Amino acid sequence: GAYWQGLVRMNKGVVKEIYNPTNSSLRLNIINFVSGLAIDRNGHLWICNYGSDSALVVRTKTGEWKALSLGNVSNVSHIVVDNNNRKWIVTPRSSFGLVVYDDANSPLNPNKHLAPRILNTNEGQGGLPDNQVNCIAKDLDGEIWIGTQKGPAVFSNPSNILSSKPSDARQIVIGEGTDIGYLLG
Repeated sequence: GAYWQGLVRMNKGVVKEIYNPTNSSLRLNIINFVSGLAIDRNGHLWICNYGSDSALVVRTKTGEWKALSLGNVSNVSHIVVDNNNRKWIVTPRSSFGLVVYDDANSPLNPNKHLAPRILNTNEGQGGLPDNQVNCIAKDLDGEIWIGTQKGPAVFSNPSNILSSKPSDARQIVIGEGTDIGYLLG
């Protein structure tokens, strides 16, 4: 992905295709750009299109494109796909925190998708240490780690994030004796 140039597909260092608004669902201008990429377990490419009213774009493994809305969220950056094929999306410089999106394995049919869930600092709604999320990663156990302005946190059970009683993120407690605190917090 390139900031204002779109998406470049390369093979062995050779440019094969360049995707931009003329041949894809990407929206690019001075405030809209490609900010994150992830491939899901079905081989579909998910693209964060920062600043766009359709901030999430998918290119299916068959080459079809679809721009998808995340409601009021338009500023998106990093994206990670969890073990349940859900997309976890960072919303930098916003009050939203994180967005979790489930396309129900039907990326071109938004009527089948579950509504995006916005995770924030509220208990039962993500329990993030801070809504300013800077980065995200999935570890080898499938746990989702985030880095916030107030330190890292982990979703140990990301499979239930869209349930009626989702597990909140937890910060890592470290220390000895009476000198206890949050890791990097």
